[in-house]
Amino acid sequence: MSFRSASVSWLLLLVVLLLPAAGQAAFPGENGPIVFDGYPADGDLRQIYSVEPDGSDFRRLTDPAAGRDNSDPAIGPNSKEITYSAFDERLPEGIHPLQLRALNLDGTGDSRVTTGVEPNSMASYLPEDSGLIFVHNRGGADESMFRYGFNKSFYRVPIEDCCFYGPTVSPQVTAAVWIDDDEGIKGEFLSGGATDIVAPEALTGYGRPTWAPNGERIAFVSGPVMAGDDVVIPAGIHSIYLGAERDRRLEVAATAEGFPASPAYSPDGTSLAYVVPEGDPGIHVKNLTSGGTRVIDPPPTGISTIDWGNRVPVVDPPPSECRMRFTKARLFVFKKKPVYRLVARYWSADPGVVAMRFYERKADGKRGRLYGTIIKQFDGAGRFRMEKRVGRKTARKLRRAEHGFITEFEIAGQPDLCEVSASLNLTRLERVKGQYVWFTR
Repeated sequence: MSFRSASVSWLLLLVVLLLPAAGQAAFPGENGPIVFDGYPADGDLRQIYSVEPDGSDFRRLTDPAAGRDNSDPAIGPNSKEITYSAFDERLPEGIHPLQLRALNLDGTGDSRVTTGVEPNSMASYLPEDSGLIFVHNRGGADESMFRYGFNKSFYRVPIEDCCFYGPTVSPQVTAAVWIDDDEGIKGEFLSGGATDIVAPEALTGYGRPTWAPNGERIAFVSGPVMAGDDVVIPAGIHSIYLGAERDRRLEVAATAEGFPASPAYSPDGTSLAYVVPEGDPGIHVKNLTSGGTRVIDPPPTGISTIDWGNRVPVVDPPPSECRMRFTKARLFVFKKKPVYRLVARYWSADPGVVAMRFYERKADGKRGRLYGTIIKQFDGAGRFRMEKRVGRKTARKLRRAEHGFITEFEIAGQPDLCEVSASLNLTRLERVKGQYVWFTR
């Protein structure tokens, strides 16, 4: 559980951060890694870890030698980045020890995200790398504010006594929920409207609420739902549908050994992960259809917060369309000297280097023997004029090629211009002023 002071108000901020590539909301997609905090066997400062849902590829992502106590990891869309709370007493004077940090999934690029004299913690991501929402402590402020933004627009909505734990924004960026110290889970539609008490029985200190990937349900740790002296829903991890019906159900029951904590939906919506601190400790994963449960038992102890990242399948994009255009070309084979000259008109938005290869053209239209290569710099729209000396025997063959030539243009070192070779077929031979000239048809 992150640092909290009862003597100050809290300000909830969502900041669109211009991070290199930086909620507990399950972003839709394939199931990716689970990130969590915990104590290493040989240390008393929490670190950030990741593990695949099948228990493989367990990794510690933060360095204990840095001397920071790290907690509350949140993983961004497509599992590219992790933001976490770090308590570092060695920060310079004027910066509060509790600030947000971010790193890549492989542990590289660890850097501080926030700064200032007031603490910042418990971050969540918005979709499409559009920002973070986190808790900012406003010392001495008369009222707390919930601030959110999307597409770089910002709004402010007053909120009373926000927030003990949270906040999280739905994957569709339609609503936000957080845990209030006295009134349980509160929620608000981001388009405006009154703050609503969603689940007054929700317990603080057991992790953030988590959104299902379709944005219709949240899961959280709750005390029992009572009707008079009768228990309607036992204590444990509850989920609630945020529509008009407010359907609420028990997902994981509390036991005599304690409460399950820190629920996190899988990105495919089929499972719910959570932490069991006692008895059978570790990260448990429940299939929401079959009810079956399996345990991921990583080495760290004292796990308090988990988040489940998604993976978007990688689809090979179609070859980039060449931004360099060749409109026509002529190949001159001089009669009196063993030289050929290529003249090609072209258009390009950017400068670069082109490699041009000349092939004999076979009867089936495929390229045959390579006659030579010319490399030339180009700049803007214009015309190539390239000459190359060849042997007399080669020159005679160039004048008499039965099926013409294929000239391939490859933009050297310019993948943003053209990722595939462009080619011209020179198949029409004419005599022009005594010279042999091959034309494109």
